Amino acid sequence: MARGRHLAANGDLDTAIGNFGKVIRLKPRMVGPYVQRGGVFRERGAHDKALDDFALAIRNAPMQAGPYVERAQSHEKLGRLPEALDDFRIARGLDPQMPAANEGYARVEAAFAASGRPKPSGKSLSSVRKGPRYCVPRNSIIGINLGRRSGEIAWQ
Repeated sequence: MARGRHLAANGDLDTAIGNFGKVIRLKPRMVGPYVQRGGVFRERGAHDKALDDFALAIRNAPMQAGPYVERAQSHEKLGRLPEALDDFRIARGLDPQMPAANEGYARVEAAFAASGRPKPSGKSLSSVRKGPRYCVPRNSIIGINLGRRSGEIAWQ
């Protein structure tokens, strides 16, 4: 992963994305490679891919504030202020001392005030799940949980 960060810092974004992808294939439950690759995607302007990676990072570590801040910044760049505000709010709930979460929240809140649009009530920390949730179709008894270790079973 250090190699990917070095490549990104030196402007070799395509190779950095590939490097982070290799790390993700080897260790899909790690958070860092998703956040790092998402940051590179955002830097390239590929916000939808960045949002996908940040969502996967959040799925893997829903109680870490950093991925919420990263996703909020992508939403903010796309002009999706309600979504950005929600993610900044969750990040602040998880880590009240995190400067990026507090500054981002204040920035988006000011954007709402300047636009004259009402600020949405949004999500709270209590809406954050304590871990990933896996669903099984209602008509099945069990399903293979592909998001976890091979062979684990998720019961309905």
